[in-house]
Amino acid sequence: MHIALFLLLALTLFATPKCSDFTLPDHTTQLLVVTSKDWNTSTAQLTLFEKNSINQWQKSGTKFKVMIGRNGLGFGQGECLYEKAEVVKREGDGKAPAGVFEIGSLFGQFPVESAYTMQLMSKNHHCVDDSQSQYYNQIINATKIEKEYHSYEMMQRNDHQYDYGFTVAHNKQNLKNHGSCIFLHLLKTDTSPTAGCTAMKKSDMSTLISHLNPQKHPLLIQLPKHLWHDWKKVFLQGE
Repeated sequence: MHIALFLLLALTLFATPKCSDFTLPDHTTQLLVVTSKDWNTSTAQLTLFEKNSINQWQKSGTKFKVMIGRNGLGFGQGECLYEKAEVVKREGDGKAPAGVFEIGSLFGQFPVESAYTMQLMSKNHHCVDDSQSQYYNQIINATKIEKEYHSYEMMQRNDHQYDYGFTVAHNKQNLKNHGSCIFLHLLKTDTSPTAGCTAMKKSDMSTLISHLNPQKHPLLIQLPKHLWHDWKKVFLQGE
């Protein structure tokens, strides 16, 4: 088991490019950029970028406040590996993942019009955050599997945070203790940080639901401002 895990980790590291060598895919024409003051703050700003008709990145006009992890940011498992990471994301650390991530699926409690196909969640849907489980970092229907996990999030919640949301493709290899169940979802209150997700007002979520398009292959970039200042020179040439 330990050998298999080591080989999986080695293959993952080999296959994932360094952030210094990473370029945005040509088919990605939408970006969500979340920037925080530093690694430790729980407040941040989200800005939506989109490519125009001459293939240049421009701000779409969408910019709003979001709340991130109660302990700020830690570099996560995304589309590139940052070798100079000051803080690394781990399971249960209260940090939102920093880096570059694919936007996954739209989920929620009620149907909504969107370019995304929506996955409706029931009381039987769980997101597993038990690192020892074979279902770690996955949303499953508990009635359709043998429940062998001991820790999970209910995907149908009474506090309405998951009424609408998007999954974030963080830790796609489901590596143990590297973080799980990362979403864009609704705020609990205007000042409530999260356990590691990125939360926003319902009106701002509605903007994303109506604007994001899976055919534009949107990516989420989350970084402290000082790091984004350096990265955007490469990522957003022409902005």
